[in-house]
Amino acid sequence: MQWQPDWGLRGRMVVTMFLLFALYIVFVGVLASAGVGLVGIVVVMGIFSFAQLFFSDKLALYSMGARTVEPEEYPELHRTVDRLGNDPDVTALFVQAPLPAHVDEATVRRRVPVEKDVDCFAPANVGRLVAGDPRVRPVTEQAVDGLLSAHDVPVAGRDAVVVGRTTAVGLPLAHLLCRRDATVTVCHTSTADLGAKTRSADLLVTAAGTPGLVDGSMVTPGVDVVDVSANRADGSVVGDVDAESVREKAAALTPVPGGVGPLTMAYLLRNVVSVSARA
Repeated sequence: MQWQPDWGLRGRMVVTMFLLFALYIVFVGVLASAGVGLVGIVVVMGIFSFAQLFFSDKLALYSMGARTVEPEEYPELHRTVDRLGNDPDVTALFVQAPLPAHVDEATVRRRVPVEKDVDCFAPANVGRLVAGDPRVRPVTEQAVDGLLSAHDVPVAGRDAVVVGRTTAVGLPLAHLLCRRDATVTVCHTSTADLGAKTRSADLLVTAAGTPGLVDGSMVTPGVDVVDVSANRADGSVVGDVDAESVREKAAALTPVPGGVGPLTMAYLLRNVVSVSARA
């Protein structure tokens, strides 16, 4: 069955987004009255971006836009991140990740100031997260954590499988589940017999960015499935999970779109406010 409360997961998330937007407006007013400016910057690189799909300019944040960054443009990309990082009027900086394969992500990460980082993108903030003393938590990790908690999905003592090992999403999710006392297996492009690993899962989280990667033959009955990805395929947005076949076996399955994505944007908004309040 699809993961949703009686009156609909999507309806609940719309209400959540509305309430967080209202809180955003209130916080902006409070900060302004205290003399604190708030300018959130969304740096988006790549042909497709979920930030553009769900968020972009809709909440009075500035977006550079989504496009492919060519190798000869790296110096300009670096200068842009440096300029925004050094701009005293910019209080929050978000770089859409994962970046295109030909972009050196580590170099971009090092350019994001820790005090303006809203997605645990800067290396020092990643280190603090792993050490258990986060300055800021990744927004996708918070979204999955919040979703599991809101629906009373058990985590401790379960066998959890994370498909995807990106620094931006997969590894923080694995760290979250380990922190919540699950036994965690991380799968990736070199994993032999992916289906054997996913069938061992009580809790399956996919963040690989590959449409239809996991189908019904790769899960066991009663598994809880969180599909984090939002992939473009044939003009629509789909996840890593083949929802039709997996739904027959799963105890719970997040929809794509309308599942983790809106919650991620809500937590991004909250991080922008909290980081800006410390500016």
